[in-house]
Amino acid sequence: MSARIRGFYAEHGYPSASVDIDVRETDDPVRVALVVRVEPGPASRVARRAFVRDGTSYSPDLALEAELSELERTYGSATVTWSTKRTSLWPIGR
Repeated sequence: MSARIRGFYAEHGYPSASVDIDVRETDDPVRVALVVRVEPGPASRVARRAFVRDGTSYSPDLALEAELSELERTYGSATVTWSTKRTSLWPIGR
């Protein structure tokens, strides 16, 4: 269980999270209580972003409009729209 919790934290930007699980008895002999303590540690930082298309790497400081124009020329503006949610570009067919 602690490995799954550490994995969850790692996937969400906390790769050095520590997890401690204690089992506590209850008044009911067939039940126990779990006490889970999580110390997330420092958050990961994104040091560099790179945009790659068809093996070509583009600098992240390129104007987004220029990059979209090139992609539209390649795939055709009539068949592709773009979602820019969370700074990622995902092609969405019409």
